[in-house]
Amino acid sequence: MSRFLALFLFSLTAGLMAPELKASPFDTIVIDPGHGGKDNGALWGGVKEKELNLSVALRLKHLLESRGKRVVLTRSSDRFVSLEERCRIANRYHRSLFLSLHFNAAPRLGARGIETFYYGRRGRQLADQVHAHLLEGVDFYDRGIKRKRFHVLRGTRAPAVLVELGFLSNPVERKICAHPAYHDIVARQLALAVLRYR
Repeated sequence: MSRFLALFLFSLTAGLMAPELKASPFDTIVIDPGHGGKDNGALWGGVKEKELNLSVALRLKHLLESRGKRVVLTRSSDRFVSLEERCRIANRYHRSLFLSLHFNAAPRLGARGIETFYYGRRGRQLADQVHAHLLEGVDFYDRGIKRKRFHVLRGTRAPAVLVELGFLSNPVERKICAHPAYHDIVARQLALAVLRYR
């Protein structure tokens, strides 16, 4: 936990605009906060995944817009959006990237860590970048990068990834994942990954 707090303090003092960052060729970033409305997603210890997903998404939106990016959210409030509609929103934009944000859960309470999913070749390239940046910023177990046929990945034409940012079913990780400081850190790392992706 001390490393987590130290990283949070660092995130407050370290600027998002690093000198080595060049202009990204992608004009629009579509951020997809998973679940919403009648769909809570994972629900453990009173913590609702849908709320955490949106919290991270709003922070990420702010960071990317501060760098001049156009950001589109598939939802900006607690409402249900179908998987098909999420894909339709993403596919309205050219020269775009798609990030679907989630928190995990499992029957085994000891399950832990961060994992990143992709489907197509360009999605794999984005997944490599996103996953590496998340692990640089968060001292969580590395569950790896995996190819999956999730609807929002198959149905989206842009490079697309789905990230699982920790396990709400794990009592230790749940406390960290529910903390706003953690949302700040992962939003910052995701923003850096997007801005550095070519």
